[in-house]
Amino acid sequence: MPPPPISKTALRQRIMPNSPMPRNLKSEEQRRVSSIGRPQTQRKPTYFNLDPIVAFYIFFAAHALAAFHAPIQDCDEVYNYWEPTHYLNHGHGLQTWEYAPEYALRSWLYTALHAIIIYAGSWLPFVNNKVAEFYFLRLVLAAACAICEVQLFKTVTKAMNPRIATIFMVVLVSSAGMFHAAVSYLPSSFAMYFVCLAMASFMDWTLGIGTAAGLFWLSIATIIGWPFVGALAIPYVIEELVMCYFTDDLVGTGTRFLSGASAALVVLVVEIMTDWFFYRKLVIYPYRLASYNVFGGSGKGPNIFGTEPWHYYIRNLLINFNLWFVLALAVLPLILYQRRISGQASSRLPFFRTIVTISPFYLWLVIFTLQPHKEERFMYPIYPCLALNAALSLHIIITMLDISLSLPNLPTDITSTKEEKPAVQIAGGPPPSKPMPPAQANPISTSTLLAYLKLLILASFLIVTTTFSTLRTLNLATAYHAPISIYSHLPHPSTNISLPTQPSVCLAKEWYRYPSTYHLPPTYRPAFIPSSFHGLLPGSFSEAENFGFFPGAWLEPGGMNDENFEDMGKYIREEGCDFLVDSWFEGGQGVSDEQPDRVYGKGGKVKWEKVHCERFLDQERTGVLGRLFWMPQGEWVPRGMRRVWGEYCLLKRVV
Repeated sequence: MPPPPISKTALRQRIMPNSPMPRNLKSEEQRRVSSIGRPQTQRKPTYFNLDPIVAFYIFFAAHALAAFHAPIQDCDEVYNYWEPTHYLNHGHGLQTWEYAPEYALRSWLYTALHAIIIYAGSWLPFVNNKVAEFYFLRLVLAAACAICEVQLFKTVTKAMNPRIATIFMVVLVSSAGMFHAAVSYLPSSFAMYFVCLAMASFMDWTLGIGTAAGLFWLSIATIIGWPFVGALAIPYVIEELVMCYFTDDLVGTGTRFLSGASAALVVLVVEIMTDWFFYRKLVIYPYRLASYNVFGGSGKGPNIFGTEPWHYYIRNLLINFNLWFVLALAVLPLILYQRRISGQASSRLPFFRTIVTISPFYLWLVIFTLQPHKEERFMYPIYPCLALNAALSLHIIITMLDISLSLPNLPTDITSTKEEKPAVQIAGGPPPSKPMPPAQANPISTSTLLAYLKLLILASFLIVTTTFSTLRTLNLATAYHAPISIYSHLPHPSTNISLPTQPSVCLAKEWYRYPSTYHLPPTYRPAFIPSSFHGLLPGSFSEAENFGFFPGAWLEPGGMNDENFEDMGKYIREEGCDFLVDSWFEGGQGVSDEQPDRVYGKGGKVKWEKVHCERFLDQERTGVLGRLFWMPQGEWVPRGMRRVWGEYCLLKRVV
């Protein structure tokens, strides 16, 4: 006789034992149970119950250091975001083809939000020049990132485990990847902030299922930030649909989806209205960007800007997160192994919801690994997912090793167990004192030593990962900072009356390391001269007058195309340059007829003299370890591990 069929409610309890039940199936006791699946009982305090405000200070301190010391990793950050923002704040800046109204592949809303922040900051007494504006915005980004991270930290503490939350914080604070991602002025970093908020909303059911709030945060990340981030909603939408199937709560599911969609529509309307103001035409930024990248056609699309092998992101994430990336990949096998072997839950979340929580990392990695065009910044949105997965993996390993971080009580005295002889009273003397009881032996047991050994292994792992991350971060800060700091040596117009009205700072082969016009003194203008690069360089936003607000945003520039064809109109003659920024490396690296050695005057039509030079890492002559990690200087360091330096120079034309 076949077994009786299992009811949908019973099956739901097997798959999602702690998820909300339909209201008509809930008892009063069940309604009083927290929606994360556990009664609100008092738990023992642990070393990992970190106050959220303390976590915020730790997050912000790490990102504030990055704000002042992180180099700019990607020229896209400069030309597509810092330069348009400079145009909004100061009336001039460089313009890429993506901002040409004909193509309109960038959102002015994203840029305008940051321009407003800089404008507000300019009223502060210490934000009194353009360089200060640059660092002020970076500090605001650091604070915004920390606020979003601490929201996810709080939710992980409550919904999963305080230990997982603390490890999550350690991963984000110590990793080299977050060192530059947290303060990068890029849509992918902006999206990363809101992915933190979305994950917190999807995970925390204390006040009800958080699908609507999660979709709202993801809609901001997708519509204002980067359209492809919408893919991260797929696991949570599936979770909601599974919930609907097992609870028959069609009304609740529909309401949550409708609320999330309505919020997304409001964000989209604001986006369209803002872009209408700037472009003077209807632009739906998410559609246009996705359309170009997915359906660009022959000779267009992202692949014309370079492709990478399938293992690019694996190598990149190993460099930026070292062993944490390995743990993030291992979280699914560990969860399945723990469930099969011990039957224990990996956290307070039920099994199905845990699988949903870890899946965005895998989904994103697979999607972008399959794309030929790869860039480091494309991984930024899932850095919090990676950190959470890695933290959960280490938590599972600790649990399986049965490590208790509440240290066992060590014996304070180990004495002999030999019994004392009874005291004998002396005639006429005082009565003997009461004999002391025999001391109890308290040797350190084998299990205690094993616990300490396991704890030592864990501490060693944290020390190793943090050390590698710190060395990587120090290398980024010390080896590649010259392109930002070199421009501080330009003479200020108010102190040098011999300068022309608009001095020009020219860029040749170093065009892609230009840190933005925020680093030039007032009245200076950047310019390009020919080099070995033959793609399309940026032009300039129109500075036409009497055309209303921001005419450079809607007046069509000349010489733009979406196929990366070189436009000779973007260059000026070398004789028209007042200053030049160039690099020099021993052995004539990069020197050719198109790129003469201007630093030491061995070629070129114009003579240049040094104003200031700073050291810059010579990647060709530095070994692998020196390129990846900070290494001390000294003859005692093996030659293959030393960092070898070139020069990054500001030059002045000899008149």
